[in-house]
Amino acid sequence: RDVGVGALVTAILFKIGEVIIGIVISQTDIASTYGAAGSLAAILLWVFYSTVILMIGAEFTHVYTHKFGRDIKPNKHAIMVEVREIEKKK
Repeated sequence: RDVGVGALVTAILFKIGEVIIGIVISQTDIASTYGAAGSLAAILLWVFYSTVILMIGAEFTHVYTHKFGRDIKPNKHAIMVEVREIEKKK
């Protein structure tokens, strides 16, 4: 349930970006600027935007869950694990 809000925010940001990138691509003449590489530039723009929005959505979900969500509690059979770095002797 806590992740639903973060997923909704991420989906809205994706939709906004889809509209904006669609407008930018339709209004600019990428083919004359970049030639045959124009479609590659558009794909790279979409991949970059998608990656940034995914990270922003994950960070928003993390912050929202810690501020308003429930705490994550291990079940009664969980085992505590401690990670240590061991220095090798030369």
